[in-house]
Amino acid sequence: MTQVCKIILVRHGESVNNKQNIVAGDSPLTDKGREQARQAKETLARFHFDEAYSSDMVRAVETAEIISGKKLPPENKLSGLRERNFGSLAGESGVHHDKEHEQRLGMNHEENWAYKYVPDMESDDELSSRFVEHLERLAQQHPGETILVAAHGAAIRTLLMRLNNLTYHDLPNNSFKNAGYVEIDYDGKNLKVVHTEGVRK
Repeated sequence: MTQVCKIILVRHGESVNNKQNIVAGDSPLTDKGREQARQAKETLARFHFDEAYSSDMVRAVETAEIISGKKLPPENKLSGLRERNFGSLAGESGVHHDKEHEQRLGMNHEENWAYKYVPDMESDDELSSRFVEHLERLAQQHPGETILVAAHGAAIRTLLMRLNNLTYHDLPNNSFKNAGYVEIDYDGKNLKVVHTEGVRK
């Protein structure tokens, strides 16, 4: 009988760069972000976490540690769970977002799936492929257990698109809230979304 691994995938709380509208980079949580993580801990209290992981970016690490109530060892902070690689946009102001959004609304799904605002950034396809691969790898290490994973908005958004056959029009940029979460089951072969809290209406 297959032992299912349950993944509770949480977006980090508000970060300093979120507040300042700076693309990617690495920054800590704001006070509001820490409070969002504490609220998420209360919301997720019904789950017993056998292990906790995060991307190796400080905002995700902080979020995982607040929710799990323990310090993460270095081996549980994983670069494969990072946010989209924005390439040459990293650290820039997010002023391009409105222009990008306007461009993408005129594209079909295949065009959006491969879209790159600049040539050296990850597309939705590349990001979601990387993210799924690393989540499956974690799940395979924890059959029959429940794990917490703290990660990032675009990574979670494109994961939902891939697993639920959604398009950019269904889940555009910035459509997954800080400290929102997704409950996912892994049956040894496939990831399946069980429940989602955090999609902007």
